[in-house]
Amino acid sequence: MSRSDILLFVCVVVLALGVIHGQQHARRLFIDLQQARDQQVQLQTEGDQLQIEEGTLSASRRVEDRAIRGLKMQLPKSEQKRLVVLGQPGSTP
Repeated sequence: MSRSDILLFVCVVVLALGVIHGQQHARRLFIDLQQARDQQVQLQTEGDQLQIEEGTLSASRRVEDRAIRGLKMQLPKSEQKRLVVLGQPGSTP
């Protein structure tokens, strides 16, 4: 083998190793991309659920505000609250 053949062989091996390394790096990046997309979908779902919950809570607050401001209603004080028991277990109606 001549010196140029050995040099050519070394260049081919180095380039082959570079290609293999590049492909492995691309695979890792693709896996990271897939995981990021999965996380994005999960976070989007959680965000949608939080928006629905926020809408529900704000609707309750609006009803309470309207009752207090518009109808001049008040929350009952603790001494105004009564517990009503409709039936005792074991008793006849």
